[in-house]
Amino acid sequence: MISPSPFLGAARNARACIGRRAALALAVLVSLISSLPSLAAGSSREATPPLQSADVIRILTKVADWQLAHPGKEPLGDWVQGPFLHGLFALGSIPGEEFYIDSAAAIGRGLDWQVIATAHPANDHCSPQTWLDLYALRQDPRMLAPVKKALDKTMAETAGADEDLHFTPKNYGKWSWCDALYMAPPTFARLGKVTGEQKYLDYLHKWWWLTSKTYYSEADRLFFRDDKYTGRGDAPRVYWGRGNGWVFGGLVRVLEVLPKDDPVRPRYERQFREMAARLLEIQQPHGLWGADLLNPHGVPGPESSGSAFFVYGLAWGINEGLLDRQLAPTVTKAWAALAGLVQEDGRLTRVQPIGESPYSFDPNSTMPYGVGAFLLAGSEVWKMLQ
Repeated sequence: MISPSPFLGAARNARACIGRRAALALAVLVSLISSLPSLAAGSSREATPPLQSADVIRILTKVADWQLAHPGKEPLGDWVQGPFLHGLFALGSIPGEEFYIDSAAAIGRGLDWQVIATAHPANDHCSPQTWLDLYALRQDPRMLAPVKKALDKTMAETAGADEDLHFTPKNYGKWSWCDALYMAPPTFARLGKVTGEQKYLDYLHKWWWLTSKTYYSEADRLFFRDDKYTGRGDAPRVYWGRGNGWVFGGLVRVLEVLPKDDPVRPRYERQFREMAARLLEIQQPHGLWGADLLNPHGVPGPESSGSAFFVYGLAWGINEGLLDRQLAPTVTKAWAALAGLVQEDGRLTRVQPIGESPYSFDPNSTMPYGVGAFLLAGSEVWKMLQ
């Protein structure tokens, strides 16, 4: 674990460098929030100004700067921080916002590009997705070697493993819970792309579809988190919001780097479209989704981390032509509701803390993964508006 001070200093310096943007951000944010729909169910405004791409950038940078200044207690490089790194890279890929890619690189350098090792290797592989994105951009071999070593180790340890994916300690090395489909598969897809080695894609395809076979409901077009929530035996039947957000975001992050001619790609695209259609069916009147997807009264109100991953995926699907562009107003409605959960200082609220199922939580709570999902969502909404 490293001290966050190196990139906190960079963030503070950046605020001095981006003067005009930083000075205007709060005023623009207040103006934006005042024009957004209320989060009360069924409420609406007669006239909402059209969403502008500049407004999206301003709130994204406000939220990113807040998180850089408040990194949280979780170790940098941990899965909790991973989506924030992914979001920084996405935001930094927008012309004029390269500082945020540099921020992600500063964190990676501070970690010496290493991959943490825990009992859940899939989680360990989450943050290194950004090391590989940076490698593809800058071709620094130091960014590649530790990730390749870690993924090779996982492949060796699961070679010949059975197909049992019950969420028990003996299966923690496999993708035995739906969250894992965000954490590791995009890393294998990226490693396959930058190395040109098919073995990483073969591993991805095998285990993604075994996990889907175990936890994806063809009838409901949603994922169970693990075997404790499938409705089999004494288990309750639960579709967790963020759990499905992890999967939907994972589908995007696999598809964005998977070769167009990969023979398995159509299966991913089909699952993506199925989930997208279902998510649109169960979107709540305020524009977002709750912690318990099919039981909105179980945990009332929106949950921002799962919702942000859904907005990310839907906007990406429109941008890539996998979803109909006529869905754009629905996505901008959801984005406006998400932006309405940002406080004046840039803190994103209504993020369910760490867990594995829906539960009531402090509406003021935030977490780095929620912020990362927000940045990913906004970056795709920005593209959608171009």
